[in-house]
Amino acid sequence: MLYKSTWKSAVVVLYEEKKVRGFLKELEAKLGPLYTMPNAPGGHDVEHVHRMVALGERIRRATQLSFDQGEYQAAVWLHNLDRLSMVRGVEKLIPLNHLLEYLLKESRFDYMARARIIDAVLQHSKKDDEPNDTPLLTALRIADKLDRLGPLGIVSGVAHSASMPLYDPANPFGYGTTVEGQMKTVYQNLFRMIEWVGMLPSDTARGLIDEKDMRAYLSFVRAFGAEIARRHNVLNESEDDIKQALGEYYEMYN
Repeated sequence: MLYKSTWKSAVVVLYEEKKVRGFLKELEAKLGPLYTMPNAPGGHDVEHVHRMVALGERIRRATQLSFDQGEYQAAVWLHNLDRLSMVRGVEKLIPLNHLLEYLLKESRFDYMARARIIDAVLQHSKKDDEPNDTPLLTALRIADKLDRLGPLGIVSGVAHSASMPLYDPANPFGYGTTVEGQMKTVYQNLFRMIEWVGMLPSDTARGLIDEKDMRAYLSFVRAFGAEIARRHNVLNESEDDIKQALGEYYEMYN
């Protein structure tokens, strides 16, 4: 009887997993075309989503965070929904949490799983991790940062801040605020992402940063700063800005 019961339980689990995979495929089919230009802003394209999905298992193994991969993938597909111009156009009529509930209602996730996914999506862009964050939210935030810490992050950051000037010629260094919505130059946006190294929630998460990619990122910022200084005949202070942004982790990449 015990063997039969175990066998039936395994069949149920496999059935539910198949249903979740089917739902994720449907979600990809619905949202994939929307995460394309001009509806998706620079750096928030479908390839960003695919790269984050691919990071899930590495994050789980390295950090030992306990989260469900199906929930994680659903959260990844939904995490930039509010960035899409199509969604922004109806957000006043349909709040984001209601739209998320609608998109998840046909899934095989139970009520608690749907609540975790929605919470992760709604909170993923906050500045700092907090003690009561779910493992799913933490994993989503780690993946979102890791995908930006390299040459792809440089290009996506510039694309996202395409309406901003590259730098302030009157005061090019001392990058100032990195709060999204308050930054005024591409130079500031580059440092916003450098700060993420120290903002990752653990050394194990930092260990997932590709060192070559990060060094390439910093080399670009140094070259960018050097050219600004040369063109305007001012002192190059970009290294001081890098030290400030990396803080105690500066020596890791120098």
